[in-house]
Amino acid sequence: MTDPSSAPSMTRGGRTLSVALALALTVEFAMIGMAMAPSAQAQVTEGQPEAYHTYDEMKQDMQALAEEYDAAEFRGVGTSTLDQEIFVVDVAANISDRSEEELAQLPTLYVDGAHHGNEILSAEAAYYFLTRVLENATEEGASYLEDKRLVVNPIVNPDGYTRDQRENTNGVDLNRNYPFHWGLYGTSDQPFTGNYRGEEPASETETQTNMELMRDLNLYAYLTGHTGTYDLVLPWSEDQDGEIPDWPTYETWLTNIENETGLEYRDPSGAGEAHAWAYGNRSAMALLPEVDEEQSAPASTEEVEARLNEVLGVYELTWDNLHHLGGALHLEDVNGTSVTVLNDGWGPAYNLTPLPTPASNVDEGTADTGASDNGTGDNATAKTSVPAPDRQIAPGEEVTLDLPEGTEELGYERVTIDGDDPEQKVKTLSFPAPLNASTETQTDDGGFLSVPGPGLALLVAVFAALAPARTRRRP
Repeated sequence: MTDPSSAPSMTRGGRTLSVALALALTVEFAMIGMAMAPSAQAQVTEGQPEAYHTYDEMKQDMQALAEEYDAAEFRGVGTSTLDQEIFVVDVAANISDRSEEELAQLPTLYVDGAHHGNEILSAEAAYYFLTRVLENATEEGASYLEDKRLVVNPIVNPDGYTRDQRENTNGVDLNRNYPFHWGLYGTSDQPFTGNYRGEEPASETETQTNMELMRDLNLYAYLTGHTGTYDLVLPWSEDQDGEIPDWPTYETWLTNIENETGLEYRDPSGAGEAHAWAYGNRSAMALLPEVDEEQSAPASTEEVEARLNEVLGVYELTWDNLHHLGGALHLEDVNGTSVTVLNDGWGPAYNLTPLPTPASNVDEGTADTGASDNGTGDNATAKTSVPAPDRQIAPGEEVTLDLPEGTEELGYERVTIDGDDPEQKVKTLSFPAPLNASTETQTDDGGFLSVPGPGLALLVAVFAALAPARTRRRP
């Protein structure tokens, strides 16, 4: 390093600055101006650095998207410790015409970013994924958004984001503050140490806001963006948290992601993470994408969306296959009281139960299962009598079931993880009409229906009473 006293200097207004210092200040002010200039994203030209969104710019651009696209709505969901708004854009077909209850039933992908305020590219990934979904919805029409919902929260930690700081104002690592195995491993009890878990589980207002938001959703999948490495982080560590019960679904999901993007997966480095809670407590298929190795930078040396293009494939694949994340029964044929169903999900469909449930089935709890129950996914068709509560249909398996006369729906669980709300993993497959032994053969091309039917309350009670614990070991 050159001694400042020996460097050439320039004088202005009676004050002397070294040339090196002047150049440094020029660069610093240029970078600050780039980070704060309005609509910086629109000003970038090829080959020039592109500034990241400031907090205010992100809020303005999210609002602008909601104004531009009919399928989107902007709303605040809470405030940070310093009273900055935490906001989302909500996307669904005919969203302005739907009640909150109708929206709450739609299978939902929730995407967030910037739990760690200095991981700006995680917020950018959420934003650019949102723009792609809205553009595709416009180009492809109503079917693109049929029977699903997207909620995007780019900045979970506004105070850390505006300060370019990992923790929130209280020095808490928000991604160690969730109440699933809180403090078990990989955390600190000292503020501003990079992994401080907080005084107690969910002690922070930002954590509470995010949890409440997820509780209000029919949460099928959750992607929570971070930076620092470039890979995918599982919700649980087998050594620390235990086996992932829905590993067959995860394995297919991760394999498809790796084939599409090249990203591989690893175990988490600490307990109390958001996606661990989403999976363990909300029965949502959850991953943490590390979208880039960069942290704490005001601008990108290349166009931001292009830089994120590969990892955005993780978000797009998950959205496109939302209904496949778990068991997903499709009605193939109805002939009297016999129905043929196909599981075209990426995981088994568990605990098949006819609705309304005949009392005899609940009492006996047994039946001839008939078809393969090994989860291999072979496309074999088999016939079985009324399914037992622990009956499951493997991915790719087609089964013909003899159901009681008068059955209106077939209830099942799409995942096996037991969260804190049994309804989160329950789906129902509705038939065109109550089953009748004299009914002619019917074929329903409408696919599976995931909106809960009238037998849901009884179905949940049956599952709670009869469903045995099941796990699948990760290789």
